[in-house]
Amino acid sequence: MPRSNANAEPKLPDPPRPALRRTGTSCEAGTFEHDPVDGLSVPAWVLAERRALLSKVNELRAAAGHPLIDETTLVKKAEWQAAGHSDYTTKYALYASELCRGV
Repeated sequence: MPRSNANAEPKLPDPPRPALRRTGTSCEAGTFEHDPVDGLSVPAWVLAERRALLSKVNELRAAAGHPLIDETTLVKKAEWQAAGHSDYTTKYALYASELCRGV
């Protein structure tokens, strides 16, 4: 009868590698770009995600009859307000949704 080691940890599969390349963007791992709002060098995927959110916020603002906002407004009214919260992603989405409503 084969002997088993009850204390041995099970072999887990390797985690999937993050897919940072997005269609139409330059979001490869290790790619950095200049952030036009605060002047820092940030991962390209950060700016791509921000611009995707900005596009959707402006689409919803236009549909509601509100004027469009720029990237600086999104950063100051959603991204920076969410910074420091333990639930950053939830707060970021909340503040972005308020921008959609014209708040």
